[in-house]
Amino acid sequence: MKVLLGVPSADYEGEARTLWQELTSKVSPFPVDVSDADLEVFHGRCDDLLLTGDEASATLVFDVDALPDTTRRIPRLCLGQQLFARPHEIQLAVLLHEIVHIRLNLGRLRKHFSRGSQLEEGVGYQVVLGDEIIFAEARNRVAFGLLGLVDEIGVDRFMATQYAWLSTDYWDARHRNFYLDAQLIADKDISLSLRPYAAFYRLVALDLGLMVLKASSSRDQLVARRAEYVDALATTCDEETASWLERSRIKLLAFDPIPIEPDPDAYDELCERVLALTA
Repeated sequence: MKVLLGVPSADYEGEARTLWQELTSKVSPFPVDVSDADLEVFHGRCDDLLLTGDEASATLVFDVDALPDTTRRIPRLCLGQQLFARPHEIQLAVLLHEIVHIRLNLGRLRKHFSRGSQLEEGVGYQVVLGDEIIFAEARNRVAFGLLGLVDEIGVDRFMATQYAWLSTDYWDARHRNFYLDAQLIADKDISLSLRPYAAFYRLVALDLGLMVLKASSSRDQLVARRAEYVDALATTCDEETASWLERSRIKLLAFDPIPIEPDPDAYDELCERVLALTA
């Protein structure tokens, strides 16, 4: 299976290939069925990294070599320039994180990935005018952030159980940048109707950290902050919404990423619910 690997420029190709080869040698079995010969490196940052500023990203894209067949998709990984400034062990872990995303998209979360593509396409056809533009942008960011929660839960639970060699530095960074304060959108941009869902996102990310982290100091920080996030959620929504979100929280955190068989659930309810909101 061909794999596309994007790097910022030709200057990074050698380092990226070495990183890939080291990871494929280190991890057995590898999360996806690929070899060094399957790797195709391209130069130039991917659009999603330009928009988000993330260190890396992963998705499935149409295989242009298979056209006119538009059903065949192949993995595309993108590495940002900032990743190459990170310690080597973190570079390996971040690349592995993205490859596990690919594993889930091809297998366990195949239906979820397909549904997410449909929802993104539908949003792309929306016509929004005037003052509604600001709300629509915030709503879409929250909606698709929530759609991606099950992906993050799956990747982190898989990595925590399968790769004991991962450095504590990687998990510490994950703790600081996601579990402790997973902010989808700036507070000033959150309208009343979006607040319960932004608060929910933070709470679920924190609970995921409690599931996978082993360091007592990190866990203590999360436990101390959890009551704050629970209160924030409770004060932003009515009883019916709170009950619905609690059922969603339990369902998401129970997701099992280990089986390769596709999950029949698309995990799209949160995204659809938020996309239906009005200003």
